[in-house]
Amino acid sequence: MKRRLNGGFTLIELLVVITIIGMLMAMLMPAVQAAREAARRATCSSNLGQLALAAQSYEASWQKFPGSQVLIGKKVAAGADDEEEAYNASWLVPLFPHLGENPLYKQWSDFEREDERKPRVLLDFMICASDPPLTTNRGDTWANYRANGRIFREKNKGAGRSMDYLNANDGASKTLLFSERTPNHRWDSLVHRKITFSCAPSFGLDGLKDWLGSNHAGVVNAAFCDRHVRAINEEIENEVYHLLVNPDDIKYKNRKILDDAMIQ
Repeated sequence: MKRRLNGGFTLIELLVVITIIGMLMAMLMPAVQAAREAARRATCSSNLGQLALAAQSYEASWQKFPGSQVLIGKKVAAGADDEEEAYNASWLVPLFPHLGENPLYKQWSDFEREDERKPRVLLDFMICASDPPLTTNRGDTWANYRANGRIFREKNKGAGRSMDYLNANDGASKTLLFSERTPNHRWDSLVHRKITFSCAPSFGLDGLKDWLGSNHAGVVNAAFCDRHVRAINEEIENEVYHLLVNPDDIKYKNRKILDDAMIQ
């Protein structure tokens, strides 16, 4: 008599296999999510480094950083004294040539009146991957990064601080240049009031949480004036935050306080 062979699984065996697979997935998913977030955070740091490099390149050309609001237009480009046809732009616009965006800069500088429609475009390097915008139309101008208004100074018609000034005071490696902000704001807008961090909006001295933020779980990426990028603890004291923002604060001698604020 031939023995009948059963090549299938029993219900119990199938349930055991499904349970094991489920447990493995539950164990692997956090690691996958953590790896994805690490990649997004690295991209964000790269964006800030790119902005810092462009700002340094601008400073090397003009011996100063741009102002948080700058005059731009045909007459300004031509060096004319009459500024009636010039208009204000955020600090990002004069950095375009140093970011490989010469055509976009030319489009902005060719406009003659502030009320004309300026060219607006979605810029990938101004967006943090952990805080994607709600819309991604070409005409959107979302931005996650802000500039230090103590360096990109306000109401000085483009007169920002210089590297010589920074090195003679607190030092470029100890002063914030750019940092993150959530939710997204617009790179083509301006803030007409006393500010400390700017791009469109900026961050000020009334508190880190009021001006900065990210979706990086407890840290905010920031670029310093010497171009290095670090993660700052979102829970740092406001006094420490003030020390990071001010380029000429005499209390900056306390390095331990500042080092405690950093996340490797």
